[in-house]
Amino acid sequence: MGFRVTFADRNHQRQQELQQEMQQESLFSKVLKILLGEPKSRREISLELGQKSISGQLNEIIKKLKKNDLINWTFKEKPSSSKQKFQITQKGTIFLTLIEKDT
Repeated sequence: MGFRVTFADRNHQRQQELQQEMQQESLFSKVLKILLGEPKSRREISLELGQKSISGQLNEIIKKLKKNDLINWTFKEKPSSSKQKFQITQKGTIFLTLIEKDT
């Protein structure tokens, strides 16, 4: 019978958490930039991000952007329409402009 001792490096763990947050923020701005030109479907956004399929992370980002009124549906009255696309809102455009100024 044996045992194993593992030491948690809290600093390393925090660095990983920060890196994930930065990637998520980066994905926020990437999705907003993709939607600047014209409305896009979830699939079109995914393809422009270079993903082979729609990821759970992308779904979360879209959900957060929509919740914060940075994007909305093109057919608000038909949320489950197969022709549904997302478009950037005026608030989303302003938000993206502010982010761009900081970088």
